[in-house]
Order: sequence, then C-alpha cells, then structure tokens
Amino acid sequence: YGPGTYEAMRLAYPLAELDPDFKRGTRGFRNSVKAAAVLTDYELSSRGVPDWVREALMDDHQMGLLFPAAAYNGGPSQAKALARLVVEYGDLKKIKHLAFGSFPWQEFIAWIKSKGAVLKYETIGYIKKCLSNWTHLGRYERLHRRS
Repeated sequence: YGPGTYEAMRLAYPLAELDPDFKRGTRGFRNSVKAAAVLTDYELSSRGVPDWVREALMDDHQMGLLFPAAAYNGGPSQAKALARLVVEYGDLKKIKHLAFGSFPWQEFIAWIKSKGAVLKYETIGYIKKCLSNWTHLGRYERLHRRS
C-alpha cells in the first residue's frame, strides 16, 4: 500500500491511532502491524466479501489468511471472487467443512485455472505461493513439536 491507502485507513480507523506521518509510520513496527490489521479489516469488510471469510480468519487462520492475501495482491474484488470459488468448489466436491488442512488445494487451483479469468493470473500465483509457504511451515512445526 502507499501513502494514499495509508491515509485512507488512518482516517477510516481513528481508534487505531496510526501515526499521521506515512514515512515515520511505516518505519515503526507496531504502527505497521496496526496499519496492516486495519487494511485487512477494510478489505474483508467491504465490497461483498462474505461474513464467513472474516470468521475463517479467526477460526482457521490459514484458510482465513488466503483472502487478505488475495485482496493484497488484487484488491477486495479478488478476495470476494476467491471466496465464491472456494464455496462453489466445496459444493461441487461435497465438502461439508471448509478447512485449510483438509481442503484439496492443488485440485482447486487446477479447477480455477480451467475456469478461465475468474481470478487474475497474478493472484492465482500469489495464492499458490502462500499455500506452499504454509504447507512447508506446517511440516516444520509438526517436525519440531515431536522433538
């Protein structure tokens, strides 16, 4: 995000008390985290992103974080499109509970690509990177829990 987005979030979320100076604010860790949190809230609260996406962010952080990732990469419309595709695919495959650990991500990505330009190509690539990182992180965490 840039100075325009930062200022819009600062004004939209006064209780976050974001530093009014963009450059100084982006250098401060605490302020940057608050700015990221309000931007995530804004992107997931606007433009028709379904409520279950915000709930997933709290209940299943890996599943929930895919939507801010899509929004970060391509705007709230991409988060909304991803949510619609996850539900559509879940219904198609008769998946009763949308959970990160049990969702067939590789098949889902292939299915998205077969549908054409529903999501931006760049957003699909970004989501694939997130999935790969979280999969590796999960393996690392499981390995070190045993030690």
